[in-house]
Amino acid sequence: MAADIPMTCTVASEAELRRRIEEDPDDAAALDSLGLFLRDAGKANAALDCFKKAVMAKPDHVEAQLHMAEILLDLDQFTAAVMAYRRLTILIPDSAPLYTALGVALKRGGDLAAAMACYRKAMALDPEDTKPVFNLALILEEAANSEAALAAYETITSIAPEMFEAWVNLGNLHHRENRFTAAAKAYERALSVNPEDASTWSRLGVVADALGAQDEARAHYRTALELDPKCVEAHYNMGISLREQGDLAAAIDSYRAAVSVDADQVADQDNYGTALLAQGQLDDTVDAYRQATGGDPVNAVHANSAWNLSLALLLSGNYEEGWRWYEWRFHKGSATPPSFEKPRWYLDAPVDARVLVWAEQGYGDTMQFVRYVPMVKARAGTVILEIHPNLRCLLDGFGGAVTVVSGEAVPEHDFHIPMLSLPGLFGTTVDSVPANIPYLSGDPERVTYWRERLAGDGRTIGLSWRGNPENQNDRHRSVDPTLLGPLLHAPGCRFFSLQKIPAAGDWDVLANVGPITDLGPELDDFFETAAVIEALDLVITVDTATAHLAGGLGKSSWLMLPFIPDWRWMLDAEESLWYPSLRLFRQTEMDSWPTVIERMTVALHDEA
Repeated sequence: MAADIPMTCTVASEAELRRRIEEDPDDAAALDSLGLFLRDAGKANAALDCFKKAVMAKPDHVEAQLHMAEILLDLDQFTAAVMAYRRLTILIPDSAPLYTALGVALKRGGDLAAAMACYRKAMALDPEDTKPVFNLALILEEAANSEAALAAYETITSIAPEMFEAWVNLGNLHHRENRFTAAAKAYERALSVNPEDASTWSRLGVVADALGAQDEARAHYRTALELDPKCVEAHYNMGISLREQGDLAAAIDSYRAAVSVDADQVADQDNYGTALLAQGQLDDTVDAYRQATGGDPVNAVHANSAWNLSLALLLSGNYEEGWRWYEWRFHKGSATPPSFEKPRWYLDAPVDARVLVWAEQGYGDTMQFVRYVPMVKARAGTVILEIHPNLRCLLDGFGGAVTVVSGEAVPEHDFHIPMLSLPGLFGTTVDSVPANIPYLSGDPERVTYWRERLAGDGRTIGLSWRGNPENQNDRHRSVDPTLLGPLLHAPGCRFFSLQKIPAAGDWDVLANVGPITDLGPELDDFFETAAVIEALDLVITVDTATAHLAGGLGKSSWLMLPFIPDWRWMLDAEESLWYPSLRLFRQTEMDSWPTVIERMTVALHDEA
């Protein structure tokens, strides 16, 4: 404790102290000293008993009061510790260290407001003492009061510019607030105090990556690993940096190194799996994700890893296990499982039950899995289908269901089931995918209209080259329109755009790439798009809702797939389990769209 608290030092032996106490049970000094012996011997409760007796014998014995307060705090007896420290502040009312210690006890006991008041009192008593300011900053950070925390850390670093922890925490705060330049400066100051701290070098690397200085970032990670070859976060962050730069092999090495240091690090295992998947190492991917989850589909330790494991299993064709893990989709990231008053539907539910089947994901997912609605209808009295408004006209009355849309009052029902839980519920395997194609259809009158509208010489081909830009994988699945030239110039073919909303500048590019007619402004919903697709000879599309619509219609379609596709297309099949009319054209390496377009162009020539 601080110098303003009187302290005494005894060199008496334990035996001598016990003799003194036997002679005088109220010898407060001896009781206090014996308590210190017992505390140092790891006998906390016995030590506390001595300190209490010392205080009872002499209530103004400051050292005994202090030792009692400290050991009460060590024993997590926060209320008693607070009382002891408060008594000390009465005995020594102007002690900044005492108010700091009282603040610590209050914080650990959960009274943050009182703790902050104590820290501020300590700061007023001794403006040069950094400890209360530091403790106050930690509470302010926890309370998300970043501006006040920032001011506190700046106060500390002005008082004590050699305080390493303050610079690190200041850097962390700036980093969380995305003030990367300021974070870098704080970490650099911290390293000027302690250049041997591997963790801080790694953090400096992270903010360098955020600032776009990838070479500098990797240099910092290497420094961290030179200082500490077992610095997990440096291995991990190096892996992220390398993966972002497209060096997947090196990224895998970094993740593997992180995992070798600490096999239980979930984030390392998860990212390791992601990097392995990007290289097509599917078996190893499954193993990494499984390690990250703990292996229990009911009690997974990490929801995102469980979700990733489900996708890897489904991609590999292990549907039986994949569907079990797929239920973790409602718990990944910031996802919140929806709440329903009614229970989930199950296969043996009463046959006259009213079942709400609700669409939970995108347009494509709904069109793919709506095929299960007739299977539900075969086991239930009434099926209510909740879908997006843009699908209403297309799916109204599908499979005998009563169709509603989002935002409307849902009719009374007895059970509910999310649509993408149906494959698992029905035990779907790669050998039992319900593929009674077509199960979707365009309006006959609109189909006739579009056939007449599109009539002319040559094959009519619908083209979709972009998916939803908000999809996290869109940069890998969408095609740059500058690459479409060979396709658009295929002899005997006329191309029609099925893009509802092309990216800005796409049509300026296409004007110089090849002939294509834009139908997008006329495609108000999927009902109209379905009629257009039925009127066409062929659809060529990337992995977007258009593929599912064409597949459900049974239309001959060609699908352009990235090197690592969505799980439903598997890794090496040339035809789809879900849509037999789809022909799959795959990248042979990451982002190699020109080769895909070349193969499709050759195929068009062969069929001409």
